[in-house]
Amino acid sequence: MMKLRPYQASDSKYIIAWIADERSHFKWCLHHMAYPLTAEVMEAYENAFVDGRDGWLMTAVDENDVPVGHLSIQRKDGEEKTVRFNYIVVDDKRRKEGIGTEMLKEAVEYTFDTLGMERITLCVFENNQIAHNCYRSAGFSDIRHHERCIPYKDEIWSYYDMEQKKELLGR
Repeated sequence: MMKLRPYQASDSKYIIAWIADERSHFKWCLHHMAYPLTAEVMEAYENAFVDGRDGWLMTAVDENDVPVGHLSIQRKDGEEKTVRFNYIVVDDKRRKEGIGTEMLKEAVEYTFDTLGMERITLCVFENNQIAHNCYRSAGFSDIRHHERCIPYKDEIWSYYDMEQKKELLGR
């Protein structure tokens, strides 16, 4: 059984371990954080959310309170009732257990019911089909496809914008 709780500084060591290589790092955060992840980089990330003004950091933990996933819920400028899920990651040793889908469903419930938001967006690279399927399983729908627009080394990646609306859930 997984539950979602606010991020704690001690969670950073888990997240650092889950980001195994530079390609995975880029899929996780684009270029918004330095690679490789370090405790200092994670501390700066945490500090950006410290007062809740910009959003919230959440960690999924298992029945033993061990972190198994993480995401941020970020306010969107100019969109009062909309947030964006970013920095979504699951312990690679625990993949294929449904943790990502469960974590996202818990985060959606928290976002709509506790935070009072009405719309959640996220994006996913086209070459990250496992994550794309996970987001669909959690109730997100594709709303836009951006063809070959994000450079990574000698490649150009495409991505999807996705969303979930509170009204569609009957809440």
